[in-house]
Amino acid sequence: MFGPEKILFAGFNVDQQNIINQAMSGSRFSHYPWVFVGNSKLDRSLDELLRMDSGDGLNEPSDMSTAVILSGFTENDLHQFMSFFKKFNFPPNLWAAVTPTSIHWTCGKLLEELSAEDQAMKNKKELH
Repeated sequence: MFGPEKILFAGFNVDQQNIINQAMSGSRFSHYPWVFVGNSKLDRSLDELLRMDSGDGLNEPSDMSTAVILSGFTENDLHQFMSFFKKFNFPPNLWAAVTPTSIHWTCGKLLEELSAEDQAMKNKKELH
């Protein structure tokens, strides 16, 4: 996949962040750096967020939609990480992979796009 190896966790509350931080530290994915995106980082580009130090944003309040944004993952690792993460049973999450286009977007814009896509998929399922 495109971009440097990193995971952006957006919209998770402080308790969830601490669970994620502890689980990531002891997992097979611990070599991937991760950043928590809280309210104060919503207007930053993905490019800027991907350059932050691992663990940045821990314990920062967040009340946005929850999303996991992956960068630099192989397809195999992406699927394995999704299975690993779903074990936590957090509220429905939006998922994204960084692309050459989205890397220039703010996190807020990406979350808006993901939410719109998610709603369109739900609407489509309701019609069938």
